[in-house]
Amino acid sequence: MRESRSRVVSVVRRSDEGFALVFTMGAVALITAVAVGGYMLANQTLHDSGVSMDVNRAYQLASTGLEQELSFFTKDRLGQYPKTVNMDGGTYVASVNDLGGGVYELAVRGTVGTQEETVLTRFQYLNLWDMNISGGAQSSIGVRNGFNGNSTIIGSLYVNGDMDWGSNGRMWGGPVFIKDGAWNASGNGQVGSSTDRVDAYGPVPSDNSRYFTNLKGTAPDLEIPSLTDENMAAYLQGAKDYAVANPRTTPLYGTQPANQDATYYTVFNGDTTFNSDFGDTTNDAIAVRGGVVYLKEDAIIYVNGTATFGSSIVGYRGSGTIVAKDGFVTQGSLVPQNGLTETLYGNTVPKMDETNCLGLLSQGDFNANGKGDTVCAAVFLNGNYIVPSSGHSDFRGSMITNSILIDTTNCLLATQPGLGDLLPAGMPQLAGFVARGDWVRR
Repeated sequence: MRESRSRVVSVVRRSDEGFALVFTMGAVALITAVAVGGYMLANQTLHDSGVSMDVNRAYQLASTGLEQELSFFTKDRLGQYPKTVNMDGGTYVASVNDLGGGVYELAVRGTVGTQEETVLTRFQYLNLWDMNISGGAQSSIGVRNGFNGNSTIIGSLYVNGDMDWGSNGRMWGGPVFIKDGAWNASGNGQVGSSTDRVDAYGPVPSDNSRYFTNLKGTAPDLEIPSLTDENMAAYLQGAKDYAVANPRTTPLYGTQPANQDATYYTVFNGDTTFNSDFGDTTNDAIAVRGGVVYLKEDAIIYVNGTATFGSSIVGYRGSGTIVAKDGFVTQGSLVPQNGLTETLYGNTVPKMDETNCLGLLSQGDFNANGKGDTVCAAVFLNGNYIVPSSGHSDFRGSMITNSILIDTTNCLLATQPGLGDLLPAGMPQLAGFVARGDWVRR
């Protein structure tokens, strides 16, 4: 017998340990049926069924256990299964089977006395750093017929608003979540293929000859927290602390930016352009040499204004976090100079690793004005990620933004699964994301 339940999303913080300065942020989700609610619903439903008391209680335990295990699931906890929990005069045993591609099957068997009842569901788990998220209130992705030409999206995508998908755009991998908006299809835009379908939550275009999706249900609510002034003050202090612990090399090399703080060289007091050579590439928290931005391990750099990476910048080495209060502008490229690439659906993209990973945080917008492999990073913004009509910027990694506004042709937007395990210490630790289907009673 099938028991239809509301599809929900739950989130779990990864850890509050580690870098002491920076807060741990978790996505806030609206959960329509948590463990207690599931228990009460099961109790009321079965009260009228006339079946035996022990069967009722075994079923209640199984359904309660399912809700509870989903609420706290992370990939790090897979080793805990099978898991036995004593509750209310009985037990439940939960088992999780990894089906691949981020899809799991959870079975929970409740036992009271000699009676057993089992409930089963399949769900999809994603770390938020494995996704590109346009998550603001009534956000969007694309502008008018954004992602025109031969633009491509690869990997997981969440849009809290409208999705504009037109011309010859291609989408691969998925899953894609469209919440409180419409999927505006035009031209020859395509999603997946007949042999490589994309899981979709929310509205999808009706043209089955170009949109190959597996409709899994409705997209869950997801509210992403914003960077507050208090958070920014904490990052500023973190940059100062890093400068004290890692003093810059003397004598100074190159032309130091005019507004680089005299006491804390990791702090820039106003709008700052990184373009010319300065600093020591081996010992300093930040330096530029030959168009490459060098970051010392887990460095925190704070710009009290807009951080612009000029046309001479071709990439970065090292793993650190740059915080810019008023936003970012790229005129060149910010890609790791580790020589690593991957081929995804015929597209060659850069790849971050444990020693070459850039975090970018801001309360403002990100204007990507460069061309080609412009940005490969983990990006968290209160504002929007913008590619103007004059730009042709590719992005690899994860951007968590208010809106993703791309009004140009021949762009690529691709995730890097596992990015959450590579982040420098100053980056927010975001929660897990669980999207589930109906569950079955056995």
